[in-house]
Amino acid sequence: MLLERLNALLRDSDSLLSRERDGHRRMYLYDMGDWWVSFERSACRLCGLFPGCDTTVLRLYDRPYPLVMASVSDRSLRAYARRHPLQRVSTGCLSLPCGELSSARYASWRRQILFDGEEPAG
Repeated sequence: MLLERLNALLRDSDSLLSRERDGHRRMYLYDMGDWWVSFERSACRLCGLFPGCDTTVLRLYDRPYPLVMASVSDRSLRAYARRHPLQRVSTGCLSLPCGELSSARYASWRRQILFDGEEPAG
């Protein structure tokens, strides 16, 4: 069930990535049942809020570059939402207002995830 939901979400990866590019002061979360996932900039922010969250590198056949996804349990997000306002964007998508994420911080985080803490050679 989780894979079907993820596949459905990624079928429209252009829309998802457009939302990430335009949402400089928002974090977007997508419902996967017992988990919530976020991508790219939102994933970086999610890792900042939940240091123990899982990250996954996705390699999509129609993308020349990998996509970074982070996930957090529904239980953890609900506990967080008791103190912070989450807004419904659409069915299965929530957003959270947040501060600006610098390009340098995001790029550093992404490199660390992609290269498992090691800088690429050459």
